Amino acid sequence: MIVKIYKDYKMPTQSGRANINEWILEFMSVDDRFQEQIMGWTGSENMYPNEVKLRFEDKNQAITFAKKNKLDFFIKEPVEVKQTIKSYLDNYLK
Repeated sequence: MIVKIYKDYKMPTQSGRANINEWILEFMSVDDRFQEQIMGWTGSENMYPNEVKLRFEDKNQAITFAKKNKLDFFIKEPVEVKQTIKSYLDNYLK
């Protein structure tokens, strides 16, 4: 089973930066869904991709967990956004 390890990101609607330092181990979806014949509901034998996200304090803990449980993994490194701090007045001076 393949898992993705990535750093939690700040939602665009958030103004604060709390709880964005966690690393998440997420199971990747393997399309094993089936359609139940009588009712037409969609089902799956595997609950992990849709239900389970594990949170860790740092990247090394997530990697150790994946190796210990013999999971194939890949790491998505966070992209740091450079923020320019300027005053409101700078909008009209340039």
